[in-house]
Amino acid sequence: MWQPIKTAPKDGTAALFWLSKPLDRRYVTEGKCPNITIGFWDRGSWASVETEDCGSMGGEYTGWMSDYVCLEITPSHWMPLPQPPTA
Repeated sequence: MWQPIKTAPKDGTAALFWLSKPLDRRYVTEGKCPNITIGFWDRGSWASVETEDCGSMGGEYTGWMSDYVCLEITPSHWMPLPQPPTA
C-alpha cells in the first residue's frame, strides 16, 4: 500500500516511489511506468539511478552497471520493496 513520503526511511534503504511528475528516462521504463521508480535517500534528497547496462533497471542484462546517472527525484508516496523470491 502506498504511504505518504514523510513516512519513508531516510537511512539509504531502497524503496518503490511514486512520482507526481513522470521522469524523462531513456532506458528504464520506455514510457511504460514513468511515475514509478526504485529510489533511496542520499545526502539530503531522494535519488534514483538510471542505467543502460543493468538488467534490473533496464537495458540488456549484463550484471554490471557501467553507464549510470543518479537522478534527484521528488516522490509523493512510497512503499517497501517486496521480499525477493525464495529458491
